[in-house]
Amino acid sequence: MRNLKIKTKKSDITEKFRVKDKIIGCDGGEDYGHPLVYLNLTKDGKQVCPYCSKIYILKK
Repeated sequence: MRNLKIKTKKSDITEKFRVKDKIIGCDGGEDYGHPLVYLNLTKDGKQVCPYCSKIYILKK
């Protein structure tokens, strides 16, 4: 079996979203579809989805 390395391009920039809600759900959207997870933004005001690495920032 051969080990494959995933190559990332500079164009693979992590997406950032500014949201009003303190708890949001992320399913990856059409690009990164994954199981629905809920992220709590109340502590730091910022969370990164563990599946697709989208960054959610709480608007103040």
